[in-house]
Amino acid sequence: MYPGGGSVRAGVESFGFPSHFHDTLHEFPICHVNALLAGALDTEAKDIDADAGQANGDKSNLTQTDPGKAESKEGSPDKEDQSMETSTSTDPAADKEREEREKLREIRGQEKKVKMEAKRKKLAAAAAVLEGRNADGLVIASRFHPCPVLLGLIKFLAPSRPFVVYSQYKEPLIECYTKLREQGGAVSLRLTESWIRHYQVLPNRTHPMLLMSGSGGYLLSGTTVATDTPKTGSTRGEEPAAKRLKLTETTEG
Repeated sequence: MYPGGGSVRAGVESFGFPSHFHDTLHEFPICHVNALLAGALDTEAKDIDADAGQANGDKSNLTQTDPGKAESKEGSPDKEDQSMETSTSTDPAADKEREEREKLREIRGQEKKVKMEAKRKKLAAAAAVLEGRNADGLVIASRFHPCPVLLGLIKFLAPSRPFVVYSQYKEPLIECYTKLREQGGAVSLRLTESWIRHYQVLPNRTHPMLLMSGSGGYLLSGTTVATDTPKTGSTRGEEPAAKRLKLTETTEG
């Protein structure tokens, strides 16, 4: 998961993993998580040529209307201007340069189309993996508030799978802890520190080391469980019947 326009793999690529290892890494923008959960994510191919042709048509219309406006403002051109226009229009160097610019524009358009198609295929593959909701684990280390991120991504985990959330401060993790306890679906919730605290033991006093780093952060960990709630009608039908009290009559002799 990544925010913004694209993921950053500089840290992963520096390890020198083989190419087949990178095939198992899937990228998915976090801004599309709600659309994926709602089933409204569109991963189909779009016609890029039609949009490009429409944009080029608009540009050509602008270029055709601009000379007319210039003529209306400046009046009728002189004979010298007409001779200069005819000489420049018949210049082979200018025509060749124009053709090269058009070819370069077409090549760039094709490259952009190929990149967008590859990005769409990666997005569709990642969405297909997430739609199964059978992930084996979840690790969240983000600069955003962890509560909405955790509540959205924990739905993709299978039951009995671990998850862990990192935050520099414990207050956001306490909020995550409270939300998970309210909605259910997680057990063995633990809020711990992410580093070992070193103590200095002296005669008659013991305290943490004075040169310790105080920005280690905190971790919230837990395990997912299935949250299938039975229907109310079935629970009522399975309730045992109330026992009847047996009354015994006593007769006095």
